[in-house]
Amino acid sequence: MKAWGGGGGGGEQSPNGSDAGGGGYAGGVMTVTPLSTITVTVGTGGAGATTNGTTGTGGNSTAVTNGTSTITATGGGAGGAGGTASFSGSVASQITHTGGAGASERSTPNLLPGFGTGDPELLLHG
Repeated sequence: MKAWGGGGGGGEQSPNGSDAGGGGYAGGVMTVTPLSTITVTVGTGGAGATTNGTTGTGGNSTAVTNGTSTITATGGGAGGAGGTASFSGSVASQITHTGGAGASERSTPNLLPGFGTGDPELLLHG
């Protein structure tokens, strides 16, 4: 199972606004039994700043849960840090990547909202 957190929204709209952080990535293998319930929560991208002096919002986390095992990729920060990844329960072959951090300043106003949504990928083999 693979999960990507939503990207963060851009920072304040001013000459010193900042770009958003990318969502984190988490991947791993979970054992699934017939008739199991797998819960998928898809994280949305954060909203960009709309006026000077404000900041955007962070992206939301994407999570895949099977019983007591969970793979989580957190959303990127608004105008800042990239998202991270975490695991709980029994998850084999764990792979993580932290989302890239946004640039700290811009020389022109940031007029665009944050982009990106969480994206889970489930590969089921029987």
